[in-house]
Amino acid sequence: MRHQVTRALAKHYRVLYVYWPYEWRRKHRSRFAQVEPNIAVWQAGNLLTPPERLAAIAPLLNMPERIFLKRQIRRFLRKTKIFPVGVVNFDYRHHWIQDNALFPRSIYICNDDFPGLARRAGKVFLAEHKARQMRDSARSADACLATSEHIATLLGARHKTTLFPPGHDLIVPQSYRTTHERTSQRLKVGYMGSIDTRINVQWIQHSAMQSDIEWHMIGPVSPDLLGALASSNIHFHKPVTGPALLNWMQGMDVLTIPFDLSADLSPAFAVPNKTYFYLAAGKPIVVPDLPGFCELGEGIVYRAESAEGFVLKIRQACSEDNETRVQQRLRIASENTWEVRIKELCRLLEP
Repeated sequence: MRHQVTRALAKHYRVLYVYWPYEWRRKHRSRFAQVEPNIAVWQAGNLLTPPERLAAIAPLLNMPERIFLKRQIRRFLRKTKIFPVGVVNFDYRHHWIQDNALFPRSIYICNDDFPGLARRAGKVFLAEHKARQMRDSARSADACLATSEHIATLLGARHKTTLFPPGHDLIVPQSYRTTHERTSQRLKVGYMGSIDTRINVQWIQHSAMQSDIEWHMIGPVSPDLLGALASSNIHFHKPVTGPALLNWMQGMDVLTIPFDLSADLSPAFAVPNKTYFYLAAGKPIVVPDLPGFCELGEGIVYRAESAEGFVLKIRQACSEDNETRVQQRLRIASENTWEVRIKELCRLLEP
């Protein structure tokens, strides 16, 4: 998401993308590169970042790094004669960068449930540490943007938090024909994104066993899942972007977000990144009954509560598809581009 926001901001501002390494006891030189006409990248160097668990026990260990980084940032801005209008921070671990002495305005964007991720990994102590860091980032920012109500609640600063669901950067077609010749009698079910432990393998396996369904998945595959998803009815495709991605999605009958309902982080997925990409293709979406998933209207999103229900919803979504619903999906997609989203961010950055 941070890369999408950066590119959208670059249409309105000159953007300096700042990042720093986290390796313990490894030195890096500062680097600067102009990567696109309005985007430059700067990497801080010579850092000594303590391990996260150690920093959680003794927060003062972070102070030397913070002082050093602030000094590097001031020196870099002075040298390059950059006069920033503000900072957009995605990193809950570095709320100190939201310093009005460095930047006139500070916006904190939170797009994930980092404490939930830690709890899922069995790191309960670190989960509490991450929750404090997120609240500190929200407290010190002039404004906050959260991708869901669940995340907005975690930040504890609702009075200055605006919902900021992910958008998309595809060119939405004015219309799209729902009728197309199928290469087989099977319904083509598509999934776009990382194929990792978040997805419900059992639901995919069960639906792939149906004689009228075949799966097409595009994205990086976790090696741990290759065996479980080995089936003649499950096809993997190399990642693509832009018009090629839109064309691939339009070749599907239905698109899915088959996340695992039992995952601790599921409330964070009110609007997964791929939602509006899917709608830009004019396709119905089938999802598990995720807590807090955005309401988009009848015939747009179909929710399932079980593996059997997932298959039924796939068939229902395909059978109910028509031109009117395609137009509804395309309209929703056109209202949720990154260009639309970024206008809110630009408004918050202005004094």
